[in-house]
Amino acid sequence: MAAPNGADKVMLNELYVVALWHVRRCLSTPFFMILKKAPCANCLFLVRARRLCYTFFMQKLNRNHLKLIACATMLVDHIAYVLHLRGAAFIVMRGIIGRIAFPLFGFLLVEGFFHTRSRWKYVLRIAVLAVLSEVPYDLLFYRQHFYWQNQNVLFLLALGLLALAGLEYIRAQKQMHFAVAIALQAAVAVAAATIAQLLHFDYGFAGIAMIVVMYVAKGTVELHRGTVDSSRQSLDESTVPLCNSTVPFATSSCVLIGAIALNLVMFLTAGSATPGALLAVIPALFYNNRRGKIRAKYAFYLFYPAHILLLLFLS
Repeated sequence: MAAPNGADKVMLNELYVVALWHVRRCLSTPFFMILKKAPCANCLFLVRARRLCYTFFMQKLNRNHLKLIACATMLVDHIAYVLHLRGAAFIVMRGIIGRIAFPLFGFLLVEGFFHTRSRWKYVLRIAVLAVLSEVPYDLLFYRQHFYWQNQNVLFLLALGLLALAGLEYIRAQKQMHFAVAIALQAAVAVAAATIAQLLHFDYGFAGIAMIVVMYVAKGTVELHRGTVDSSRQSLDESTVPLCNSTVPFATSSCVLIGAIALNLVMFLTAGSATPGALLAVIPALFYNNRRGKIRAKYAFYLFYPAHILLLLFLS
């Protein structure tokens, strides 16, 4: 069977866009109907709720929206822990909603790695925040100033960035043999995962595995996007469908593959899993691959230590 040419690839992309649009429409219709038929449907709150629903389901989520969702779900998770909830409330808040946060943070970390101006400053910022957050984190969750059996997740994210920097450096060595490059990249990933496990970073081996898998998936997306764009330039306008092109391995695929890898490695190494992480694919499905107009980078950085301090004070 012959490999698809440039026109076939572009047509497949257009079919993917149409299918994704219909999925979003099917998911959004029940929400619109509930908000439209509700009592006092014209009140300001419900009008804004309908607009927010439209923003979410019509692929209007930018990077800031994903960060807000990740921070909100993490906050729900930590509130459930502080309140010592049990039963159904605990399962919903920690086992389902709270598990959405980490795959989104992992994906945003990979996005930042590809788009940041200085990767080393990126690592330094997260590492400094990890150090500043550790004592409040230990006090909140373990009632000790220093608890060495579990470190906060920012240490894992900083180590994940270092691992991605190593993988990217090896990938950039064009003269290196392909098999040698793959072996070295695998060694870097395993070394980073082993360090995370030995130092008791939150999510440990599985967390690094998820970040590396998302990096590989994101790299595949970028590579395919370049192939499709170059193919599109050689086509007539009559050959290209009207709707905008996108890559078949969308953002949601990166998050889904990463969440599957997280659960698989957790099951193999610890005998447990976090199926709620798979729900992170829902907001990722509506991501438009844009940064957002509001520049709130440092506000999101400070949210982690700030919310821990607030919960510590309230508890």
